[in-house]
Amino acid sequence: MKFKDFFKPTTGKVILTIILFVFLGFLSSLVTDVARHGFPLIYYEKGLMPCPPSTLICDRSPDFNFFYLLIDLIIWYLVICLIVFTYTKIRGKR
Repeated sequence: MKFKDFFKPTTGKVILTIILFVFLGFLSSLVTDVARHGFPLIYYEKGLMPCPPSTLICDRSPDFNFFYLLIDLIIWYLVICLIVFTYTKIRGKR
């Protein structure tokens, strides 16, 4: 497999990237009380945060970071490229 073929977007790679991105992004929000989306970088966060002693609950406005969203997509695309590369190598040896 050539270097260009490794990174070349195909329909399968794009679909698998989106599935993995959505699954892991929303899975990370199930772990805490705070709505956090994104893994490894959190690109959206809304929820409760630590408050000063004078108040009981602090409502936090949503934080969205487009740069982290883009980096997350790139990371998961590279992971899918590596998985597809490994799969084709194993399948090719049979």
